[in-house]
Amino acid sequence: MEIVAAIITLVVGVLADATIGISWNMRGIGTLLGVAIMGAFILWAVRHPKDK
Repeated sequence: MEIVAAIITLVVGVLADATIGISWNMRGIGTLLGVAIMGAFILWAVRHPKDK
């Protein structure tokens, strides 16, 4: 799960910087989205623990 979360975060961050960052002149939007997505993955993992 951690590998998938890291890959998704990297892809979304790079795509956001390449598309939104250039067209709307918002530098660093990829970093903000990356942090938000990783935070969502962490919160989901904490709130939905696996059964032991």
